[in-house]
Amino acid sequence: MYHFRNLPCNILPDDKLWCVNGRHRTENIYGGGVLEWCYDEADAKCLLEQMLKDPTFNNLWIGKYKP
Repeated sequence: MYHFRNLPCNILPDDKLWCVNGRHRTENIYGGGVLEWCYDEADAKCLLEQMLKDPTFNNLWIGKYKP
């Protein structure tokens, strides 16, 4: 699995990428958007399941990157 944490969408376009989107909280600071990048849908789903168990994440969903 290849992913980046909390990067904005300024990566090289690659239509093979999947992303986990949502919001996160760290010390009362909220962020949102793409939380993780994955090259495989199965990896993205697995990562989503793990992140759903973490109370600092919410509004999580996966999507296909579309350049």
